[in-house]
Amino acid sequence: MNREIANRVFTSFNELSMERGLKAVTMDELAAHAGVSKRTLYRYFPSKQVLVEALVDHILDSIFGEIEGMLKGPSSPIEKIRIIIRSLTERAHILRPVIVTDLQRYYPSAWDRVDRFRIQRIRYMGEFIVEGQKRGEFRQIDPRIVVSTIMAAVRATATPDFVLRHGLTMSETIDQLFTLLIYGIASDHGSGPAKSY
Repeated sequence: MNREIANRVFTSFNELSMERGLKAVTMDELAAHAGVSKRTLYRYFPSKQVLVEALVDHILDSIFGEIEGMLKGPSSPIEKIRIIIRSLTERAHILRPVIVTDLQRYYPSAWDRVDRFRIQRIRYMGEFIVEGQKRGEFRQIDPRIVVSTIMAAVRATATPDFVLRHGLTMSETIDQLFTLLIYGIASDHGSGPAKSY
């Protein structure tokens, strides 16, 4: 596959779908916007389904590459978790509610890839939690409980329905969710000394 053409198509598809969603963008207008012929477009992407899945893979590969690159440094466990959170949050604008809704409704196999990706990244945090516990940076809570709690919280709140119902953005939701999960709800003023229950 010609990488330059594929990237032009991905960029155009992303731009056209930001406001209207993936479903509303036609292959005709996508070809025109990307500056390629319909024949060329269909040679690389024989159907809309194939195109959507390729776009999702392209986005996820990009996010994964950024995370992997940043994690190679000598960061502490809590900083590594912050890196994952920041990267996912900064790229969350790509998955606007209209995009996520279309993925879930019309392209479920592509949405499954997104869901698997974010859950895998969250499970990746389990290693950092264990490392942080050994270094005294995290409380001694079973990492399986921590990871399962994060997974359940992400699935309950980082969804288009939740975001739209509460007037939030996906980026705000992810940012606040992980702040809550890492630091809790107590403020610096109200937290008092750390306790084990």
